[in-house]
Amino acid sequence: FYWFMTMYVTPFFAWMSELGRDPNERLQLSTMISITWAIGYVIGTQIYLFQGMLEKAGFEPVKAFQTVTIAYGVIGFVFMLLPVIFIDERKYCEQHTVNEGSLESIINAFKDRNFMIFVFQDLLYWVGLTGISLGLVYYVTVLLKLPKEQASQVQLIMFLLSFVFYVPVNILAKKLGKKRLLMVGFVIFAIDFGFASLLGKFNFSSYAQSYVIAVLSAIPLAIFGILPNAMVADIAEAHGRETGNYKAGVFFGARTFMQKMGQTLAGLVFPSIFIIGSNEVNELGLRLSAIISLVFMVLGYVLLLFYNEKKILKVLGFANENN
Repeated sequence: FYWFMTMYVTPFFAWMSELGRDPNERLQLSTMISITWAIGYVIGTQIYLFQGMLEKAGFEPVKAFQTVTIAYGVIGFVFMLLPVIFIDERKYCEQHTVNEGSLESIINAFKDRNFMIFVFQDLLYWVGLTGISLGLVYYVTVLLKLPKEQASQVQLIMFLLSFVFYVPVNILAKKLGKKRLLMVGFVIFAIDFGFASLLGKFNFSSYAQSYVIAVLSAIPLAIFGILPNAMVADIAEAHGRETGNYKAGVFFGARTFMQKMGQTLAGLVFPSIFIIGSNEVNELGLRLSAIISLVFMVLGYVLLLFYNEKKILKVLGFANENN
């Protein structure tokens, strides 16, 4: 699944640097992609609702699930074909050649200082976020002693609120710059994870504490859902103008690799942290995991301080007094 998803997603996002003629257009494209992803996610998570509807219509449970899955697959296939059919690269994209071999192209991409800084802060972000996401249900059930259904409600609120913040994030990024707003996202996540490490210790409702987590998470989720892809597109375009080698696919492929690496590392390490000192998930492990995620966010913030957005915008010929 991930192999073929990467084969589709990498060139798809590489289009962003070619279809978007300036940083604002690329930001707009990234925002629209995030919005359509959110809509698709909502529809996709309703698979069991449609399964139930078919069961009421007389389908056996397994048959109902298989039918809905096939329908989703067909619909997804059709929508994935739309960009391939309707985006004419010869008309909408500038034609460039790359005077590098495959391995040389990858090595030179990582030699780009801004890209190196970006992918490593992105790695830190994904490790921290995935770690605390894996433990969310336990933060709610173990630290707050609430039913597991509340964890689902917290996730739903996080998602819906982050969707609401998409447009404000787009506007603020144009005024403040992508780097500054991404740093704000790191700060809010750090506060959020610090709060998570103290869940159950506050003198107010456990339900209210869970909602604080949801609200604090929603803003940076919107920020990180939109800005990184737009930033990679800017880096790729600036690199192409400086070197004459336009290879957005390499940059997006490398970014996807680091993202998956972060998720994999978190998936391997954090479950062990959750049960530290015991054979089951416990308070110490959960609070420690939240603190570790906080540290990753602080490190991501510090690393981003060295990201030179002004240089990239200068190469792109896009001056912005706020940057």
